[in-house]
Amino acid sequence: MKKSTKTSALVLALLSVTAGLASCGETPATGPKNIEWWVPCGTDTTGNTIFAYCNDMATAFNESQDDYIVNVVSKGSKGNDYGGTASAVSDALTGGNTPNMVTTYGTYVAAWRKASAEAVADVTDHGKTLEKDADFNQRYLDVERQQYGGEKYFSLPYSKSGEVYQYNVEAFKAVGSAPAGAVIENGYPAPAARAEKTAYEVPTTIKGIMELSRRIKADYPNIAWGRGEDKYYQAVPFIYESSMNLFVTALESAGIPFMDASKPLTQSVTWLDDARAKEVVKELKKWSNEGLFATANQLPMRNASSHEYPSTFIGKGNAFSMITSTANAPWDAADGYSIGFAKVQKWDDTAAFKSLSQGPSIAFFNHQDEGELKGALAFYDFLTSKENSARLALDTSYFPTRASSYETEGIKAAIENAKKTVTYETDYATKKSAYLGDVLNLNNEATSNNEYFMSPVNELSGKVRSAVSGMLSNLFNDVATIEDSAISDMVDAEFVKARNCIFA
Repeated sequence: MKKSTKTSALVLALLSVTAGLASCGETPATGPKNIEWWVPCGTDTTGNTIFAYCNDMATAFNESQDDYIVNVVSKGSKGNDYGGTASAVSDALTGGNTPNMVTTYGTYVAAWRKASAEAVADVTDHGKTLEKDADFNQRYLDVERQQYGGEKYFSLPYSKSGEVYQYNVEAFKAVGSAPAGAVIENGYPAPAARAEKTAYEVPTTIKGIMELSRRIKADYPNIAWGRGEDKYYQAVPFIYESSMNLFVTALESAGIPFMDASKPLTQSVTWLDDARAKEVVKELKKWSNEGLFATANQLPMRNASSHEYPSTFIGKGNAFSMITSTANAPWDAADGYSIGFAKVQKWDDTAAFKSLSQGPSIAFFNHQDEGELKGALAFYDFLTSKENSARLALDTSYFPTRASSYETEGIKAAIENAKKTVTYETDYATKKSAYLGDVLNLNNEATSNNEYFMSPVNELSGKVRSAVSGMLSNLFNDVATIEDSAISDMVDAEFVKARNCIFA
């Protein structure tokens, strides 16, 4: 039965009163249970489609039944603030006022379990039920469980994404000195190249990307490749947005263990003692020295606290390809150029294709009233239903959790648009839909080929991420260390710093 705003407000007031009575030993009054969902995004529904989606889902769920009332609570800034939300949960653990559910990552869940194991709900039974549901993406469940040692669920998959290689189609197909498309305002389909320029093939390896980067720098000598006086890049052939993701994906692809949460903490960060991991990092440092690639930290500042978006560089013609989240794909539907999509490259020809399963999960908390957990899980099932999972994809570009969502009209239209030839002249709406279709197709491919992975987590995971990010920033921001022996010494020193950071 549909509830009015006044009714919802009254129910919330009653819940507040009955909660107080219950704490004094009184029998709580009957009525709908209040379910609080903390989300890491700001409240600007104009610019934040995820927050709008969350509120719409809560409203629809509340109107669909009379047992629960879901309230969405923003714990983030204007963007997605997972760290700030995690801090709020940590404070709530201390104060005993946790939400019923929170959108988060396994790294944070591991820390909360360390702080208060009984507070985080073990939702293994619900996960096992989903394992019997052939419509639910079983690979998402596999990697979710993998985080926690492979047996139990302490969170459930929600708004999943991956990474994707994106490239300027016009720039890749251009031959000779004539641009592939007319240069229009705010768009650079393909700057004029030297006459010897040939069409580019999409690389299949990370090492192949770097070889292509050398060709691009030679083919477009008039572009101001390299760093400016502020040491940020003015232009760079290729951008891997997340240095952390670059590191873990390269290791996973090359068969180098990253974390082993089944081992004691002191032995769980396996790459620290793996000589092969150092060789990967040395190679990355040398490519950085050549100016063949950058991560987001080497791009100019767009404001006091944030770097330029990789897509901005692509749009200005200051980069030709990038690896970013699949959730960003529709944002590339800009005028003046078109984007092609391919799976993330493997490390080298001997390695395996691996795709980092990204996007937050939902964790749940135990409260004195066990009915609240039941309600939170019922809402989770509502969120991940066929129609609502499809709408998540259409509204936010995250992947559906169900195969049947691909049979909905909106998703089928996106898949159909992906088959069309998209150029810099294609209209915005068709581009956006086609790009969504492209990444949905790649999601199906990664799922069917068993390419998705997630790194195991424990209470050190947050420190590991900080250590890796700091190590790579130090290496990539450094422009003075260029001799092989000096690079080797620097990498050795950074590994020591990383160990100290993790186990301090």
